[in-house]
Amino acid sequence: MSNDLIDIFMNEDELGMVIRAHIYLEQHIDKYLSLVAYEPAYIDKMRLDFSDRLRLSVALGLDESFYKPITQLTNLRNRFAHKPQMLISKSDINNLYKSFEPEVQNDIQSFVVNGVKKGQKFKELILKDQFCLMMIVLNVQLAGFVRDEEEDQIMRIEDFCE
Repeated sequence: MSNDLIDIFMNEDELGMVIRAHIYLEQHIDKYLSLVAYEPAYIDKMRLDFSDRLRLSVALGLDESFYKPITQLTNLRNRFAHKPQMLISKSDINNLYKSFEPEVQNDIQSFVVNGVKKGQKFKELILKDQFCLMMIVLNVQLAGFVRDEEEDQIMRIEDFCE
């Protein structure tokens, strides 16, 4: 998944990267809600905006550490949606980076040093690459959390059927 995301993000302009990153995260949140809600169709009927669905997800068990970076990205997406010529600023990157828990910040640093840009530090990358890496880490971690929830539910069903 992360290689696909790298290719997708790196072939986008900054507007495309921000919007597409948000779309991927929104899909994970919606899948999580469909897994944990007893009657997910009623969530759709409530016509919640994304921020409401994110808060509901956390209330229903989504790890709270996802809340701040996704909210930060949502704010950035909203700004981009109203100013199509906008570019990602150093301040945007710093605020997004600070929204991650320290262990996730370490994951982002490790991803740079040991993988994509061996020997470089995260802060030495261009802003687009920094954004891309943070979104990849966030997507991979959120997708893993949702996948774990799905596997837990399958195990509960199997246990119930025994």
